[in-house]
Formats: sequence, C-alpha cells, structure tokens
Amino acid sequence: MMSLRPISAVLLTALLAGCSSQAMPTAASRLAASGLAAKASPKEANAVIAAATNQTFARTSLGITAVLRAPTDVVAQRGLESLYAQAIDKVLPAVDKSLDEAWHPTIMAEFQKQYPPVSDPEVQAYVDGIAARLAKAAGSAPFKVYVSQASVVNAFNAGGHAMMIYSETIRTGAADEAELASVMAHEMVHGLRRHAVHGRVMGLSEGAARHRVAQIHAIPEEEATLVDSYVASLPAPMQQDDDAVLGHLAGKVSPDTLVNVRFWLNDMFAVNTLRRANESEADRLGVRILAAAGYEPQAAVRIFERWNQRKPGDERYYSHPALGSRAGAIKQQIAADGLKGEDRGEERHKAIVARLTPVTGTEVVTPPAEIAGAGCLQGSPWQRLK
Repeated sequence: MMSLRPISAVLLTALLAGCSSQAMPTAASRLAASGLAAKASPKEANAVIAAATNQTFARTSLGITAVLRAPTDVVAQRGLESLYAQAIDKVLPAVDKSLDEAWHPTIMAEFQKQYPPVSDPEVQAYVDGIAARLAKAAGSAPFKVYVSQASVVNAFNAGGHAMMIYSETIRTGAADEAELASVMAHEMVHGLRRHAVHGRVMGLSEGAARHRVAQIHAIPEEEATLVDSYVASLPAPMQQDDDAVLGHLAGKVSPDTLVNVRFWLNDMFAVNTLRRANESEADRLGVRILAAAGYEPQAAVRIFERWNQRKPGDERYYSHPALGSRAGAIKQQIAADGLKGEDRGEERHKAIVARLTPVTGTEVVTPPAEIAGAGCLQGSPWQRLK
C-alpha cells in the first residue's frame, strides 16, 4: 500500500493507467517517433510530464472535494476515474511523442542486469522479424525488441517503441509464432497508445489527490503505520474486502484516518479500472494488427485461454482483466471485424524454441515500476508498508 502520509506527487508513478480518445498514430507522428534514440533523458521527460500534469491539479483538487461527498463508494470510484481520465486527455497533447522514447534505454539496461539478455543472434533476428512485420501492418515506426532470460511467461512495453519479451514466453508460453506475435502486438499497442505516459500522469494525479485528502483530513503520524498492522491481522480474504477493512479499523483509528483509508480503497478501484481499459484496448487493437500482418487472429484467443488459471475474484482488485474474459472479448472482436489470417508459423517457432535454454527457478520476476502492460494477472488490495 502507498503510505497514508502526504507525499510529493512528482515522485509517484503508476504501472499504467488511463484511457483517452486519441487516434492511432498519424503519418506525421510516425515520422516523429522514427528516431528511436531518445534525445531527452528520463529525468527531462518526467519533468515535462510533471509540469503539464501540475496544470491539472487545481481541477483535481476541486474534484476531490466532490468525491469525498459522494453518497456511495461506487460514485466515488467513478468520480476518480473521470478526474484521472480528464488529466490524461489534457496532458497527452502537451507532451511531445518523441519523449515517449526517453525511458526504455535505461529501463531495459537495468532490467537486464538482473535478467541477462538472450545472446543468440538467431533468436534476436526472429523476434525482430516478427516486430517488423507487425509494425508494417500497423503503419508504425520500427520497434526495438529485447529478450531476457527469465523463468516466467511475461512481456512489457517500456514506453514508446520498445518491448521486453521474457525467454520463457517464447519457449513455453507461446505454442506457435502467431501466439507470440499476438503478445508482441499487444505490447506494441501499449507504446502506440502512449500508455506509459498515461501511467505517469495517473501517478502524479493520484499523488495530488491523496495529498489533498490528507490536507482536508489530517492523519495522526503514528496511525499511518498502525493501519498496516491492523489490516495484516485480518485473514487474507478479508484484506480484499473494503467493508471488512473499514469495519475492522473503526474504533481503532481516528475518523480522519478512516476517511483516508476509504479514499485509498476507492482510488485503487478507480485506477485499476483505467488500467484494465488500457489492457482491453491493447487486446482489441493488437488482434487487428495481428490479422493485418497475416497471422491467424485466433492465436490471441488460444494463448489467453491456455494461460487462464486464475480463480474468480473481485475484478476491482485486478490491474488486468481476467484472462478468460479477455479471450471472450477478443473472440467477439474477431467476429465483429471479420478478421482473417492463416499464418501460424509453427515450424519457424519450433526451430527457435530448440535454440533456447530453459530458465529454471521459481522466483517472481518483478517488472520495473515505470513500465506499461506488464502482463500481471492481478493486483493486491493491501500491500504492507516496508
């Protein structure tokens, strides 16, 4: 959980969030993004986004007053979704698309210090070829693809035209090239739709909102830590129930602290709703790119159906839609758009899998906090303060 203490909004980021109405990249924006060597540093790019987001804080502050007066939690959650989405829509046009490329060189280098790159040139040429095929179909500038030796199935977009593919995604996660391409097309959409920038704007907006709530309802310093110990004493399922959490805290902490906790829970639900909207958008547009590239679009359905092992739960707590529902939505998209494609690339994929060494281990491979579309299956309603 984020600290209940007032914190500087400029220091916050989110995995990804938000949904805007902007269209897919125009020819002009493709040209602007074609220079993948970012000129701005991550610090400079963050400063530009922070300055633009700061201009929306007055509106956010006014909106928080209304959120705190909402008659129900659902209304509060919808109000927060609207506030954050408005901030994203306002900021994106003010941030040049070239800045989207500022983060991935540093992010990828740091990630590959812990999870080394796959050094086989044929593996690299293989994923580069898929990426080029997908980018051409999308009318996009090229994407840079990194492959790391990691023991889990996952992938992420690091902002702009760059993506990371975990080696086990190629080796065991995808049954053929079309399935791998579906994952890559999904990550490509995260970059084209600027979801990493969405996440940064969301994080800054969240910070401003929480700071405002703490100004209106000041929390006694010692209670910020007490909340964690009280919640930790609940059985795990009850920690995922906002009414149980608030009922357990009642009488143990001040009313102002309860207001902050309720706001934090509603904020989390709102943020995850916006994150799931981005994931659904990446699924929807990704399968279109997949089919346009000549791949079998049903591959995007198959891979999610096979990965779908999560038990049903309260969707408000998940940063990604349930895999079963994603598979169903993609099926509907394929039928509605009449998407066609036949290439599965089984033999090409099988040849590359044979070149990959299994990565053993049971560790949790943690994606960088700054990235978009990490492929995580669910969030946690309560994370203890360290």
